[in-house]
Amino acid sequence: MTDRLFRLTDDRAATRCVERIMNDVPHDGRYMVEIKEAAKVRTLPQNARYWAGLTSELRLINRDIEEVSAHTGFTPIEVRRIVAKELQPEQIALIYAQTPEAAHDILKTILGIPTSTRLGTKQFMEFEERMLQVIAEVVGAVRAVARKAA
Repeated sequence: MTDRLFRLTDDRAATRCVERIMNDVPHDGRYMVEIKEAAKVRTLPQNARYWAGLTSELRLINRDIEEVSAHTGFTPIEVRRIVAKELQPEQIALIYAQTPEAAHDILKTILGIPTSTRLGTKQFMEFEERMLQVIAEVVGAVRAVARKAA
């Protein structure tokens, strides 16, 4: 039997949980029932803010790279290579990310979070703050290259 998780949102959900324990779980001491307070999951506005911020920052990175490219004559890929020299190895992938979803996956790896969907509101807020810090470092590197090129 695999682990099961039941969220007791109302009497009907609680009844289904008890029925599952009574009917489907062997009563031979091999299984344990644990009841604990559920963590608050991130809110829809919190999720929307995160994706909007990530999308906006990714656009800024790409726009700045395009501007440096236009100003210097380097191709965008050459600009990315120059910027990459200013970044930590794990941050380099962010300057090549073409979608917010790709950037999100890279950020989860950098920040050591296998999934953000199960983070509570406070944990997600901390993840978002750390994400903004990493992105700010990348944006700073892109802008430093832009200043040198000017």
